[in-house]
Amino acid sequence: MALYKYTARDASGKRLTGTQEAPDPDALLDRLSSRGYIVTKIEPTSATASSKPFLGGFSIGGKVKEEQFIFFNIQLSNMIEAGLTLLSALENILSQVKNKKLREVLRGVANSIEGGKSFSESASQYPKVFNELFTTLVMVGETSGTLEIILNRYAKLLEDQFELKKKVKSAMMYPIILMIVSVGIVALMVTMVVPNFVKIFVKSGVPLPWPTRFLYGLSQITRKYFLMITVICILLFIMVNFIKKTPWGNRWFNAMSLRLPMFGSLNQKVIMSHWARTLGTLIGGGVPIMQALIISKRVAQNVVIEAGLERASQAVEKGARLGDTLKEDKEFPVEVV
Repeated sequence: MALYKYTARDASGKRLTGTQEAPDPDALLDRLSSRGYIVTKIEPTSATASSKPFLGGFSIGGKVKEEQFIFFNIQLSNMIEAGLTLLSALENILSQVKNKKLREVLRGVANSIEGGKSFSESASQYPKVFNELFTTLVMVGETSGTLEIILNRYAKLLEDQFELKKKVKSAMMYPIILMIVSVGIVALMVTMVVPNFVKIFVKSGVPLPWPTRFLYGLSQITRKYFLMITVICILLFIMVNFIKKTPWGNRWFNAMSLRLPMFGSLNQKVIMSHWARTLGTLIGGGVPIMQALIISKRVAQNVVIEAGLERASQAVEKGARLGDTLKEDKEFPVEVV
């Protein structure tokens, strides 16, 4: 099939443009005319249909912000609930979307739906915007005829997660600022203040206390080998990032993120809250419990937690209760169990 770009007008006279796959221009003309469109122009594009899904369904730049995607889901849910068809709702949203990436993706989804594919199939072509959770819920909504309810629940899930992220960032901001300021003060004392005090003590003939001698020695080393220390720090940063990309390194860092003083417990609770809400949305949307467990564990983004959830899903498959299984695993806080 070839890819064609068309220009048409609908029954109200509104100008429409888009691209669609078709065997030839006449076939596309018949398809558009059957929908009540008055076609004014059809021309082949330079791209072929097979080249569309590039890099996992993305061939466009930019980024879709979380707030924009949440708003898109709310809009789509409200429009479908108001009685608009899915295609009409997408066309309406397309006329309002300012984000170039989201607009291009939604145009591709709309064209795919016009070509005969379902919403879930069309969305799955763009995994960087529509994740597995979204496409699974949409598939269930399409099958059960409750797409607007499913989209509304998904939008609520995204809103809750977004608010939780904001609260966590706000809670972590104060200790991080304190830490940065403390490090800055210590660096200033070691490099600027202590050397001046040492000069005063030496001129006065007063013996230096050992903490002052230690700080002075540290400041001298820092000044003398500043370039070398900087290079070592950069190399350590690169090495740590390389280790994090290995399976064992990723697991070790994920485990440490759950055991850090103060931050570990918070990180664990945030992950489990995200997982529990996702699982609840999937089950509430009609997804079978086993499939819901498999999909929801991927939102944890922590291999230690994912491994624990995998063990739990295997136990549930054998007939065990989910709560009892989680209770036996030390990775899950009591509040979740």
